[in-house]
Amino acid sequence: MIGIWLGYSLTDCISMQTMRQLGISEVLTHDHHFTQEGFVILLTD
Repeated sequence: MIGIWLGYSLTDCISMQTMRQLGISEVLTHDHHFTQEGFVILLTD
C-alpha cells in the first residue's frame, strides 16, 4: 500500500480502499489524507 509510505495509517488505507470499491467519494472526517486521495470531506472547521 503506497499510502503507508506517505504516512497514512493502516486504518486510513483500508478505509480508502473500501470506499473506492464501494464507490463512496464523500467522508465525514477532519483527516486531510482523504482529500489528498481525492475524497470530499463533508465536515467543516
